[in-house]
Order: sequence, then structure tokens, then C-alpha cells
Amino acid sequence: MIKILDKQVAELIAAGEVIERPASIVKELIENAVDAGATSITAETSGGGSAYIKVADNGYGIPENEIRTAFMRHATSKISSENDLENINTLGFRGEALASVCAVSKTEIITKTVKSLYGVKYTAGNAAENEMTRTGAADGTTIIVRDLFYNVPARLKFLKKDSAESAAVTSIIENLALSRPDISFCYVRDGKTVIRTPGDGSLLSAIYSLKGSAFSDNLIVVKYNTEDIKVSGFVCVPETALPSRNCQRFFVNNRVVRSPLLTRAVEEAYRGGIMRGRFPACYLMISIPSDRVDVNVHPAKIEVRFTDEREVYDAVLAAAQNALEEFSKQKTVVVQPQPEVELQSGQYPQTPVRERSVKDHQNEQIELFSAALKTKKTTELRTEEPIYPIKKGQKFEHPCEKEKSKYKYIYPDKLQKKTDARIITEDGENNNFDKTAGCTNTGQTPEILPEIIYIGEIFKTYIIAGYDDSMYIIDKHAAHERIIYNQLINTEKEARRQLILPPVPVQLSSDEFEVATENKQTLEKFGYAFDDFGRNTVIIREIPLVLAQCDAADVFKEIAVNMSLMKKDFTPDTLFEMYCLKACKAAIKANDNNTPEELALLAEKVIKDSDIRYCPHGRPVLIAITKEKLAGMMGR
Repeated sequence: MIKILDKQVAELIAAGEVIERPASIVKELIENAVDAGATSITAETSGGGSAYIKVADNGYGIPENEIRTAFMRHATSKISSENDLENINTLGFRGEALASVCAVSKTEIITKTVKSLYGVKYTAGNAAENEMTRTGAADGTTIIVRDLFYNVPARLKFLKKDSAESAAVTSIIENLALSRPDISFCYVRDGKTVIRTPGDGSLLSAIYSLKGSAFSDNLIVVKYNTEDIKVSGFVCVPETALPSRNCQRFFVNNRVVRSPLLTRAVEEAYRGGIMRGRFPACYLMISIPSDRVDVNVHPAKIEVRFTDEREVYDAVLAAAQNALEEFSKQKTVVVQPQPEVELQSGQYPQTPVRERSVKDHQNEQIELFSAALKTKKTTELRTEEPIYPIKKGQKFEHPCEKEKSKYKYIYPDKLQKKTDARIITEDGENNNFDKTAGCTNTGQTPEILPEIIYIGEIFKTYIIAGYDDSMYIIDKHAAHERIIYNQLINTEKEARRQLILPPVPVQLSSDEFEVATENKQTLEKFGYAFDDFGRNTVIIREIPLVLAQCDAADVFKEIAVNMSLMKKDFTPDTLFEMYCLKACKAAIKANDNNTPEELALLAEKVIKDSDIRYCPHGRPVLIAITKEKLAGMMGR
């Protein structure tokens, strides 16, 4: 039988479409505050927002005779006809927020207009409605929401733990603060201030407040205009691209939106300039005539549709490309020719000093190369004392037990054993000998590995080496990445630590700080020791020994970023992905300048260690071309 639903049931169903979780309420209330002309907005929550939410602003306020109307369904001051839907310039226009909020919670409002001599307090809720009372109040509106879903227990049990709900609220406020840098935002979570932006109108200031100086210092200014579209904001330096799209923000007419179209445009600008699996950070403001964008295609108004998608795509792509090209010109150093001068006796010509470019910091990783290789125990190779060269013409004595300290022998565990040894004389000649003749009381007979020949490097990416009857081509980045990954896995088992003196402060975003402090005990098991220093900052005291040569702040920041992206507890599955990303970051890169000694050491390690054949994500580390195969390719 078809019947009309009871008003109370209908309101609960309608509220469920708008209020999904505490973050939904915070979003709706702050958007109303922005539309009310507020220049300062403060939000407070406790219990993840399910127990208590408060949003206060200094906006226009609500006249006393309109307060009850504001809590009725379909009530709004922002649109009046269907034509207004084609030119929406406000955030909250649906007219469902307050009605939906009070349908599933206990709601209280205190508001005062500029012209009024007093404020008005009004309590609304699904169970009861109180008369309005006059009260002292500052200009603006304060709304307090308590006991969310107290009358809908089925919805209440599907809320996540308080930390997850708080993280969702934090993300909402960060997005709104970035979309309106001219408004000062403050967020207090469980009595602790976690967000505060200056409201000075500068997007960079807002980013700095939320992400810290280490992040904001690596941003490139974007400014690009067409006849109808304006694009401004920031994109990241290519070398600082991140392992996820978590730091990509797009604002269309000051509304934060999700748009695969805009994402593709930015990432196309970075094509070929960043590693596969890394994504550029960006904070882009797109201004477009309101009649050429539809913001009413999603219930939460977070997706948009453009009348001319190609035009918008081209504008964003050009904006990012132009910014990257300008940055590339700025970091390219041109050494001006020095004028010729007559030198006096004892003077020497001065060499121009090249300025440090963004790329230079990558070369610092080279210094860590040898130390990183030496930290992992080598089980495949055992060496005796250093070799003593044999002079040409000198009589050679077989290496018995009493004489073995004069020579270097390598005992192979996995590789094919050879029946001859090569002793290199001072002038480079080889002298073969029977390794068993004349030896007594030697125990195990030493076996000699064939010589690994380092040939060189090509394209500043691949090492070429010869071994036995094969030629090897080794991807130096993938190889080093695998070595570091193996060391990190061993660190997980051993939990060996390196003390940092002095301790290093690290500023994190609010969600990074929250997930790191929540998993502090787990992180300590893996070798990280740190303390809460306040205002989203931690003090790093110890890090895993295998990462001792890396920048401690950078290491911990990367870990916190990855953990915040997982949005769950620090489990072995998330640990694997974190170690992969950390190994990739710490490894030497293509185009890095490495010495022949470093590359030869890496080639030897890769060829002789059968565990180093693929990078952590499965990409091959080396390829081998046998002598026979090469002969066939050459038609011999």
C-alpha cells in the first residue's frame, strides 16, 4: 500500500543524504559562515565530532525574525529562482543544512546582526523546540551541535573511530582554508589547536600554515590568463613529487573540487620530468564565468562540470607548463666569461663559482652510497688478507696454509666454482697455477672466482660490466633501491637504531602528526624514537641504523606522509609500501654523478648476490648477454 511518509521519518531520510558523518556538518556550517561574509571562523570538536561540534564566525548574523525559517527545509537566502542555478557564486545554496543537522542532533544557535543591540539564542532538534531567548553575543553566528545521530543508532554504529572522524574534519577545514586564504581559520580538536591560518589573503601563507616551510619552500608560482579563464597558485618542484595525489588541490571559483580533467592536465605538464609512480603537488585556483561551470552535479558539491572541458584543460596545462619552464630557466646557471687580467707574480686565476641548483642536492646521495652497501652483511663473499703483488720473474710458491696470508682468495657459495686462479702481477700479467699441487694441511681448498670487469656507464643510468662469459647491463637506481630495501627489511627484524645529536624537529601537517603520534609505539619497534613538541611538531631522537646517513627530518616526514595516506594502522602491508618508497627516495638516481669505484662496487654486489635481481616493485635490475648470444647477434 502506498502512503505518505511521516514527516519525522522523511526528515531523517533527507538528513541522511546530507549528513554522512561529523565532517559533513562542519563543511555545511563553515560554508554558511563563508557565505555570511565572515573573516574569521573557529571550529571545535570533541569525540571525533559525534559528541560535540561548534562553529563560530563573525559574519552578518541572522535577524531574529528569520531564525526559525532558517531551520526549515528548503530555506535559503542564496537563490530565489531557477535562473539563479546557472550563476551560483555561493558555497551553501541547497537550503538543507540546518534542517538536516537538527533532524539528527541536538542543535543550538546564538546569533547577532551588526545592527542588533542583543543576540538571540535558539535551540532546535527533532525531539523538542524551545522558544528564543535574548542573550549577550558578539556579531556573527555560533552553532553548537551535540550528540550526533542520537536518534538514529543505525547510523551511529557505522561511524569510524574518533581519530578517523577527526582526520576527516581536519581535511575539510584544510580545504576550506586553502580555498579562502582571505579568511582566518582556527580548528580546535579535543582542546588542542591543530589548524590556524592568518587570513592575510595569501595562498602561500595558508599552505605554509598547514604544510610547513619544508613543503612550501619547494613550490613554483603559477599565473596564467586567457580571455575567460584565470589560473593561479602553485605547483611543486619536479624533484619533490610525491608518491600519491594527496597534495593536489583544485579550486574552481573558490570552491574545492575533485576533477580528473584538471588532474590529467597538471600531470601531463610533468610528463617525462618525474619518476613513474610519483605525482606532482599543486594548489591551483581556477576562475571561470559561473555560467560556464555546473557545481550542482554532486550531492556534496565537490564535483563540477564545464561547458567547454577542452578549453579548461588547455588553460591548466599551459599554466603548469609555463611555470615549470620559467623555473627551469631560473635554476639554470650561466657562467659569465671572466675578463682577462694581467696576473702579477704569485697570483692565480680565479675559477668562477657555480651557484647551487635544485639538482645539486641529489648528488649528496652519492656520498651515502658506499656506506649503504657496507651496512648489509655479505654472505656470498669471504675474503682473506689483502693480496701481495708478485714481481715479474719472482718464483711463485703455492698457497699452503702457512702462506695464505700473502694472497687474496674468494670462497664462492652460490656461483660456479673454477679450477684455476689468476694472480695479477705488478705489471698486469696473469700467472695461472694448479691450486692443489704441493698443498698439505690446508683443510678446505680455496676456490677462485672469475674476475668481474667494470667497463663503464652509459646514459648516466646503466652500468656495463663483464663477468665470466657474460656481459651485464645494470640499472644503477633499481639495483641500489633493492639493496636499501633489503637493508630496511633487516632493520625491521633487528630494530637497530642510530641516536641523533642534537635531536631534530620536524613540522608535520595535522593529519600526519595525528597518525604518527597514534602509532608511536609501533614506530618505536622499527627503530624510530620521537617526542611530541606541540603545534604539529615532533622531535626525532633516533632513526633506524640503516638510514643513519639520510636526512632524519626528511626520513620521518616521508614516513608520516605515507602513513597518513594509508588511513589505517601501521601494519606489515603498509610497511612494505613505505619501505619501497623510502628505498626509492634514498637510492641513487639516473643522471647522478657517481665515481667508477662506486659503480664497480655496485656491479660486483649485484652480480654476486642472487637476491638482487628485481627492484621491490618487480622491475628488473639487470640483463645478461652471454658470449654465445652476442656472437649470434653479430653473425659470428
